[in-house]
Amino acid sequence: MKRTNYISFHAEIKRNPAGYILSDEENVWSSAIVARESADETGASEGDPGVARQWTYNPFEVEPALFMIFAEILPRDMSYDEIQNSLRRPDSHPGQQLTRSLLDFVNQYGIPRLYESVWGIPSEARVYNLVWSAVEMGLALELHREVQAGDQETVSSLVSRGEDGRTYVSYRGWEFHLTDEPQSLPKRLSEHAMLVRSRESGTIGFTMATIEALIDRGAKTQLEFWQPTPDALALRLRAEDLLSAMWLQLAVAIAADKRYRRCECCDKPFELQRRVQGRKGRADKRFCSVNCRIKNHKRQQRRAIKMYQEGEDLPAISEATGVDEETLRRWL
Repeated sequence: MKRTNYISFHAEIKRNPAGYILSDEENVWSSAIVARESADETGASEGDPGVARQWTYNPFEVEPALFMIFAEILPRDMSYDEIQNSLRRPDSHPGQQLTRSLLDFVNQYGIPRLYESVWGIPSEARVYNLVWSAVEMGLALELHREVQAGDQETVSSLVSRGEDGRTYVSYRGWEFHLTDEPQSLPKRLSEHAMLVRSRESGTIGFTMATIEALIDRGAKTQLEFWQPTPDALALRLRAEDLLSAMWLQLAVAIAADKRYRRCECCDKPFELQRRVQGRKGRADKRFCSVNCRIKNHKRQQRRAIKMYQEGEDLPAISEATGVDEETLRRWL
């Protein structure tokens, strides 16, 4: 049997074809996301049907930048107090936005994680836990972006080590320290090889160790053998749930120093390709797929024709649509 020398990533994420709802819309603080029992009303948001039509899918293949979508469920300018108030007051406008964004994500991609319930239910997708998982992933993503940009001053304002040995984080107007059960993250961080090597250089190495600790806490994985073909044997890292898969996606993005951009058509993040084996990558790529590029082309064409029918001249249409005048003449 052939052997392969690479490790792949895998997860089998199941979606409920009928969609999901809140178990208690009046008390989101203790509410959970539960599956609908009837398929009459899916509740799924309008998105990429490639995922929505698959009841079981592998996010590493279908949505490799899903971690960014999850991390940005909450508006970047939403403070800690505003998040808390939104959970306490689901009838408020921010509360409705928060629960709607979370439900849209779950209906499109599945439940990130089931948690043990304090109410005696074996496991449930509690809104509170999922929201704070998104906050932690947003923190890790923002730290990585600042490290990529080399902005040590901003990184220092986000994470630091206190005199008591704890890792202190300042994020969304909230200052807290990273502790976790008997084995605290600060203790593990103090022994982290990357941190030890970077004590003199300071913040960047310590920040990367902090990101790793967040990933280590959030990702539940299992190493397993599998057969990509009947005569081959390989290793793969399997994520136990969707949240673990997204943390692994973030880890791979950091290790490979991947860069992303939002699609100008559907607003989904996609990876910018780099130079591979002497060929140039498309660093100027604007769309995540051929479908989005065609869809945007038709949208711009319809807009240009409408503006022309309303009496706009070519220079004005060109400025508004970003399409050169020669192309506009062919359209019009």
